[in-house]
Amino acid sequence: RPMSEPPPMHGTEGWWDVLRRLRITFGGRIQENVRADYRYISGSETWFEGDFPFSLVSFYGQAEVRPMSGLTFLGGLGRDAYSTSFSSVMPHASVIGRPFRSTTVKAVYAEGFRAPNVYEWNYEEPDLQKRNPSLKPERIKTFEGAVEQRISGGLFASVSAYHYRFGDLIEYSIDAGDSMLFFGNLQRLRTRGLELELNGRFDG
Repeated sequence: RPMSEPPPMHGTEGWWDVLRRLRITFGGRIQENVRADYRYISGSETWFEGDFPFSLVSFYGQAEVRPMSGLTFLGGLGRDAYSTSFSSVMPHASVIGRPFRSTTVKAVYAEGFRAPNVYEWNYEEPDLQKRNPSLKPERIKTFEGAVEQRISGGLFASVSAYHYRFGDLIEYSIDAGDSMLFFGNLQRLRTRGLELELNGRFDG
């Protein structure tokens, strides 16, 4: 759940054509949040106030292999490390094939994570909500397959199937011992779906 206007990031990206059919892409970024104020005020009373600056360092590498015309393999790793001690290594891999000139087939696997935000990680309120120092990032594994078909010059059709596995989802919970609210991690959630799309682009 990113903010609508994230802070500026400073990064770099590059690639290296090792062989005619092998390209290595790599990059990284640094994000410094020098101020992250959070205040909860009701009328003349301040329930919560604090400044929680943090930084993020991330980098990734990817290999792209094209053993033959119409077939591409992609694989890589990324790593995000927050100054709040949250970090994760995220692999991804995909195969893209074009068995026919007007047909594209894709298979994708990827992993990702979302670190707790300032509110989830720090907020506490007397007699109502407490901070959870054991809160962990959310994680997701995705499996997707798709077939895209050009029917005519301006008409495209596609069908895709996906399977998502979420782990450690962050949600409100209640401590049975003291009846205090806190953010905790749910066990897991799975979603499956099928999408069909017809896209037309016509003259005029």
